[in-house]
Amino acid sequence: MSSNEVGRSGKLLSFSTVLISIALIAISSAGIIRLRSALTYPTFSYGISSYAHAFINRSLFIAGLFGLIAIGLNQWIRKLELKTAQSRFLSKAILASLLSCVTFISGIVVIEIWPEYRELPQATGVFPNTGFGGYRIYENVNSISAQWKVPEISSGTPNSLAATWIGAQGKSSPIQFIQIGTNEAVDASGGIYYEAFWADTATSFYPRDIMNIEAGDSIFVKMVRTGSGWLLTFQDNNTGVSEPIQVPFGAGEQFTEGEWIQEDPPPSLSSPTDVPYPVMPQPTFEKLAINGSPPSLSRQNAQVLETFGGSFFVPTTFRNDSFGFTLPTGTALEYLRLSWAFNSDQSRYLYETQSWNSLSFKDRSREVNTLKNAFLQFASGLTKGNWPKATEQYIAPAAQRSITISNDLIVWEKAGFPATGSTYLKLKSDQDNNSVTIKLRATLDLPPPN
Repeated sequence: MSSNEVGRSGKLLSFSTVLISIALIAISSAGIIRLRSALTYPTFSYGISSYAHAFINRSLFIAGLFGLIAIGLNQWIRKLELKTAQSRFLSKAILASLLSCVTFISGIVVIEIWPEYRELPQATGVFPNTGFGGYRIYENVNSISAQWKVPEISSGTPNSLAATWIGAQGKSSPIQFIQIGTNEAVDASGGIYYEAFWADTATSFYPRDIMNIEAGDSIFVKMVRTGSGWLLTFQDNNTGVSEPIQVPFGAGEQFTEGEWIQEDPPPSLSSPTDVPYPVMPQPTFEKLAINGSPPSLSRQNAQVLETFGGSFFVPTTFRNDSFGFTLPTGTALEYLRLSWAFNSDQSRYLYETQSWNSLSFKDRSREVNTLKNAFLQFASGLTKGNWPKATEQYIAPAAQRSITISNDLIVWEKAGFPATGSTYLKLKSDQDNNSVTIKLRATLDLPPPN
């Protein structure tokens, strides 16, 4: 190779070191992000996600930094006044190789320094299961849809939140869940707003905004499984705006539960209570469909919504592919108030004991005694109530069930709270056997307990 050829090669290599730096930082970082997150962060179909924006900005920053380093080292090599062009060429080749290695390593550094590039934590925690009302169906879900009008929050309603949505859920661990719907909310300053949202397990159930909407808007939502995840569609029938969202979540997973739900959400993934529920009429879900056909839903598929303040909304009978909510009265309301008091104590117990293994025996005893008293108070309320004749036959057995579980808790405590063995198994069996409760609620035209 002649001196002129080496010189031209050296200049080309000097320029290419900058390009190599930029290209490799982008390629290596993007590759590592894809492997690490496995498409954890969905991107809206109509634009690039905030995670992608942050990645591009920071990758360009690092690429520019290494570009400056490359230029500086190139100038340093030129000032060394190496005796031959071949020596300068070799030095620049070594420089390019070093930059290639460093830029690949920097991709890993990008992941570890900025935590938003890591996988989101699994959504775990304890929150009340009473803040959900509507219908569920248990079958393989490939598509699910519904329509409703956004309920209008009453003026003067304090800080509160409600959610109206459809969803699909699986049985694998961690829980596989995805939803799309609307939020009806009042902020701390009294401002009322309505938003379309979606969420899934990968977002830790945190809602991702789709668009602002208005009270009274007719909304149609649909979720369809695809080879790469889910295609969500949100359509505002009043404005004609339709927003498709491709979410790369749950590909290859089995979703076995479809849901049409009105919710009083919890303030976080770990909370003993839900947030205050707004004052507003309840929505009517219409045009329900599962896998392209109207679902077959009975009272056994329904669930009562119990809110933070002790308000209750009972799903109506599913007819003509639709259902709404009604306010309970009389003995049905009396029973739900008893049930709500017990459920509140049970939610508190589950919240306080979620770190069971780290609790002392004294702390465990305190929480178990609280739960034991909740069962006894529920039994007492049942026996003191004035119930319809059809309900009376189940009152004594239901009260006795609560007393039996309370006694089981005493025996379990004396045994040292074992997680196996006959004492534990009897407690679990008595808790799981709630057939008498289901029959009692049916006489009051109430669906099974949550």
